[in-house]
Amino acid sequence: MDIKKAVEFAKQHALTVFESEIEHAPTLEEVWHDHRKKQWCVTLGIRRGASPLAGLNLPEFKTVRIDDKDGTLVSIKNREFSTA
Repeated sequence: MDIKKAVEFAKQHALTVFESEIEHAPTLEEVWHDHRKKQWCVTLGIRRGASPLAGLNLPEFKTVRIDDKDGTLVSIKNREFSTA
């Protein structure tokens, strides 16, 4: 699967999982391919009304893992950023 398709699948899965909570379309933040696991890792910025960050108008960052072969959802996790 190419990078554009992986991002498309990630956004679709995020919208399905968080459908009633998302206020705006997810934004693409980063994407990489995990060659060892054969998965695409797509980090999306998601703004949810129930989020503690909602009052600050800041997104939560979620990394969506997509199977490279068929586009199925593997996982959605909070993306932690290093300050180092």
